[in-house]
Amino acid sequence: MAYRDFKMETLNTKFSIVQAISCLFKNTPHIAPSAWLTATLERNSLFPKTTEKAVSEYLINPILSEIVILNNRKITLLSGEQLNADKLQNLNGEVDFMFLHIPYTVEVQSPVICITEAKLNQATEKSIPQAAAQMFGAQVFNKNHDKPTETMYGAVTDGEKWIFLKLHNLVLTIDTERYVTKNLPELLGVLHFIVQEQMKMV
Repeated sequence: MAYRDFKMETLNTKFSIVQAISCLFKNTPHIAPSAWLTATLERNSLFPKTTEKAVSEYLINPILSEIVILNNRKITLLSGEQLNADKLQNLNGEVDFMFLHIPYTVEVQSPVICITEAKLNQATEKSIPQAAAQMFGAQVFNKNHDKPTETMYGAVTDGEKWIFLKLHNLVLTIDTERYVTKNLPELLGVLHFIVQEQMKMV
């Protein structure tokens, strides 16, 4: 068992995580995309996205890379790395994308945001339990490394639709809003806001 195997019921019975819904990012300032991101996504629209790898490379990665640049490279973006927080509790496995609260590194340290790519041809919402398990795992990881993170943010995306999550005091809040890649200023604004908030905590 690993992050991908968790269900909401298991998260509740095993870790006492409960669900809530709320509008998390009302009135968050928008951020205009760079010319590079606009051109990259426009070019990548020419390529078929029939696999999760293609979605990751052509849609998700460029957007998350933009956030690294917006934060003056003070954070690291990792893709497909293992986050092994507590194997005895099955808090282990691969995370699609992680932002780390340190500049360029190849080692998992101080994860602050986990982004989960939804399975191809599956409703984005179905990946929320996996994302929640990864977020909780990141909290455990940070606590075990003497950098407790009281609040953890995360997201689930199929490359086009984004659902944001917040984990605080074992309450997983699912954002009522849905953000889309077609509205880049709104999406970038939320991602940047989350990074800024998390950097204050670790």
